[in-house]
Amino acid sequence: MSRLGAIIYGVAIGGIALLFGRMAFDACLYLYEENTGDQFALAVTGWLISTLGPIALSACVWLVVRRLKSRWLLHLTFIPTAILICRQGGYLFFYGAGVSGVNSPEGYALLMASAFMLLTVLVHTAALIVEVYRKVTQRVSHG
Repeated sequence: MSRLGAIIYGVAIGGIALLFGRMAFDACLYLYEENTGDQFALAVTGWLISTLGPIALSACVWLVVRRLKSRWLLHLTFIPTAILICRQGGYLFFYGAGVSGVNSPEGYALLMASAFMLLTVLVHTAALIVEVYRKVTQRVSHG
């Protein structure tokens, strides 16, 4: 990823945090008032996994991808892995909250997580398309 791309990616992450941060905070505050103890800690852990997991995984992929020859494969495996991390963190969050997530105030806490996951998947899908295009044009020009 170029320096400009990294800056745009960071700005998009910051924009999502600003856009959905208040909603997530209010939902977590409501959860704290309703539940206490271990269940709240479990819900917060699920929220952290769901929200920050795809971003952390994306950062790791971008650090490792520079050293690999088959970059497209890492971007391809990122996509289902990020979706899985977001969903499993959400399941843990709802289990800790003791709700199903359907039409509950706690469900708004995961809007930011969903937006982060969507952003990271879109960025890595674009990177996958660019890498496959490069690979195809290299083979056509050499072959």
